[in-house]
Amino acid sequence: MLKKVLLAICLLTTVAFSNAQIVRDSRWDAEVFDRANTAKDVSYLSDDEKSVICLCNLARLNGTLFANTYLRDYVAEKSLKSEYVQTLIKDLQNVRNLPMLIPDLGLCTAAANHASDIGSTGRTGHKSSDGKDLVKRFEKYFAKGTISENCSYGKAAPLDIVMQLLIDDGVESLGHRNVMLSEQYGAVGVSIAKHTVFNYNCVLDFYDSFL
Repeated sequence: MLKKVLLAICLLTTVAFSNAQIVRDSRWDAEVFDRANTAKDVSYLSDDEKSVICLCNLARLNGTLFANTYLRDYVAEKSLKSEYVQTLIKDLQNVRNLPMLIPDLGLCTAAANHASDIGSTGRTGHKSSDGKDLVKRFEKYFAKGTISENCSYGKAAPLDIVMQLLIDDGVESLGHRNVMLSEQYGAVGVSIAKHTVFNYNCVLDFYDSFL
């Protein structure tokens, strides 16, 4: 049985699309960026999925710099004025040198299965089309440990996905943000798939250790 399950609320938004790995911002040291790019040599992930992991890791490595670069530029480009942006900036000031999220094949498989399932059936949430909840879906991959899942809908571009989940606009619990910036997790699975209702969905599965 899984020791603990944290279910993050799914978000519904508009569509964007990209097809390239994230480019290093010149304000980030190349060595630091490379440390965050843990999925760069993983063959079973797309460039966009690799970029989602890299962006998550950049925020976990240096929250202040992430807020002053990627987040600041994104907010300016999108003209965002939400109070959730301000709380994210504040939260990121306290984030530094968290464990890097390492891609795991089991987690990526689980994320891909769920993204494909809910995408093809037009569903949302953490329950599969055959009625299995998050715990049941993961029993065949992990016998114990802590698992969390974030789901995004309508976004395909890595930066849009990560910003959507970090800003967590309208989510009072900040469930997505808290998971993505938690020191507890060290492994991740990511899958971006098409969705019959929202065009795209992305599933991120987090685990408390790398297997």
